[in-house]
Amino acid sequence: MSQLKVVKDPSMDALLKKKVWAIASTVDPVLIGWTVAAAYWTCTKSGNIQASVGTASSFTLSGSITSEAVADGFQPVSFMASSPGPSDVLVDPIHLVGLTVDTARPACVTGDFSMADVSANQSVPKGSVNFPIAATGSLLCANTTSIQKARQGATLTLAFSSN
Repeated sequence: MSQLKVVKDPSMDALLKKKVWAIASTVDPVLIGWTVAAAYWTCTKSGNIQASVGTASSFTLSGSITSEAVADGFQPVSFMASSPGPSDVLVDPIHLVGLTVDTARPACVTGDFSMADVSANQSVPKGSVNFPIAATGSLLCANTTSIQKARQGATLTLAFSSN
């Protein structure tokens, strides 16, 4: 039986080394680029931001009725706002919270009076005192079975809220 003898050619080793180096140098930048790209796309940052937010400015609403309330009638109510705070205030809507009657008229029924919410949507400048509100309300004095004479000459105090 004959044997085959493998003879190593030194030029072949050099060629194989160059091919391997060429493949490695091509693959290595690709792998490095992929690693950088993956790190870029998966990198996350977090942090906290702190800021001060102003508190709501207080304001005062006042109203006046220019005519006497009569049974089954609407009386126009005009409004003014005072905003002593450091910022403008948006007034909207204006809501009748309550109504009281002077002590001289204890028989006057406060439930006989009502007013729908008023859509004012008006900004009151900071530092304003008695700034007129353009929108007006309508106070209704109901025609009820309560003693209407008890209402005559009564002084009503209305309480409003807004925002």
